[in-house]
Amino acid sequence: MEPEKLLKLAYVLHRNEANSDMMPTYQRIIKKQRLKEIRKFIDNKGFFPNSLIISIDTNGKKLRFDLATPQIENAISRIGILYLPQLYRSVYIIDGQHRLYGYADSAYAGKDTIPVVAFVNLDKDKQVELFMEINENQKAVSKNLQNTLNADLLWTSEDKNKQRKALRLNIAQRLGELQSSPFFNRVIIGENETSAYCCLTIDTIENALKSTHFLTRFGKDNHEIEAGTFDRGSNDVTRGVLLPFLMEAFQYFKNELPEEWELGDANSGVLTINNTIHALLRILNDIIDFLIERDKINPKIMDTRVLLEKVEPYLAPLVSYFGSINETEREGIRKNYGSGGKARVWRTFQSVINEAQPEFEPDGLRAWIRDNSKQFNAESYTLIQDIELIIKSDFADKLQKKYGEKWLTRGIPPRVYKQANALMGKQNYENSINGINKVVDIWDCVTIANCRDIAIFSSNWTELFENSYTRPEEISIRGGKTAKTAWIAKFATIANNSNASYSFSEEEYLFLKAIHSWLNHRTLS
Repeated sequence: MEPEKLLKLAYVLHRNEANSDMMPTYQRIIKKQRLKEIRKFIDNKGFFPNSLIISIDTNGKKLRFDLATPQIENAISRIGILYLPQLYRSVYIIDGQHRLYGYADSAYAGKDTIPVVAFVNLDKDKQVELFMEINENQKAVSKNLQNTLNADLLWTSEDKNKQRKALRLNIAQRLGELQSSPFFNRVIIGENETSAYCCLTIDTIENALKSTHFLTRFGKDNHEIEAGTFDRGSNDVTRGVLLPFLMEAFQYFKNELPEEWELGDANSGVLTINNTIHALLRILNDIIDFLIERDKINPKIMDTRVLLEKVEPYLAPLVSYFGSINETEREGIRKNYGSGGKARVWRTFQSVINEAQPEFEPDGLRAWIRDNSKQFNAESYTLIQDIELIIKSDFADKLQKKYGEKWLTRGIPPRVYKQANALMGKQNYENSINGINKVVDIWDCVTIANCRDIAIFSSNWTELFENSYTRPEEISIRGGKTAKTAWIAKFATIANNSNASYSFSEEEYLFLKAIHSWLNHRTLS
């Protein structure tokens, strides 16, 4: 039926205090952002082939169903026209609320039809049971399977950027499927199970290739923005150049480091894990870019073996690095999570090559080496300790003066008080059982990040903190107390990162130095 007709009759009850007595109230709250995404999908002529599940409340009346002519002989199903009750809230949405309400305000609400499975006067307990069965048993398509499917579906897309995405996904898939590939059976294809040896994801390889200059980039109207270093116009021809190069490059590592290669993701293996492969793909891109600029090579037309002979001298330092890698370095590679972690591994590999081949200096490497040399650590630690002491002491003093003896309960947000109180109990308990003669109080367990919450709590900001905790250069910024206390959140993040292995960047050090100077000057003024 048409969505606009169902929208007039349908309703959804969400579980909350206002309707907790009404059943069934099992539905999740409709998400505004999700509706926007669905409406955009619909307005771009998207279609949902899966059915909405509803229950029709007839209010004791019999539904009218006119049989059509002719019917299919010996069939269980009957074809006809069903007349729904013309009553508000007569159709309850059991499953598919976002799909239906996504049609609201869409130009296609009266033009599209959507498939619907309808129950009549379904018992409310049965509705809940059905809802649970649907949501417990349906399985979302995994990202890895989506990637595998997109490698085929996007191959002939009219959008050239999508074509190149298909090529990146296809290359990742072939690296794992081709018996001649060093990654044979090492890449998770579709929904294959993972193992210590089959642990590389298509997503990792695709994202790494996306960050390279190997393939041409296009604008929205398919005009060329940046020519790819291996791109020869079509997916098929480009794959024929790029895939052999990647296979040969990684075969080099496999030949030179056979024991490390065979470790996979087992124990402390680091050569064939996602972080390393992501970084090595970007390193290959850096080397190719360097050779194009220095030696004016053209990877599109060079013989793969000749190209590898030029690349290998810059891979050799990494072979030496992996051949003598220690446990600390292994842990650093394995435990660098997220996009920032992958970038750190990549920069580490760049620096290894740079030490052996000083002429190899990709953009940003010098600054990264400076920021990761720990040259700012000693002074940064001292600045953090001083700043924390200034803030905590000053906050306590201001709150005590305003709220008196009840400053901890009246001046601190309930959530912060509860969190600090729980932490205090835990620490005092642990100190007691470990024989540590130290008692902490609630204020000891309030963090610097909590101080920001305290500053903007109730009337605290205008009465206590605005004048002394607004940085001079931020007096006129928009966003009120939230924007003016953002520096506290930034400071808290930097302070929380200060572990033994962390290296403060020059930007972080200069920020700490500026905050320290300002707070001391403000305190003296």
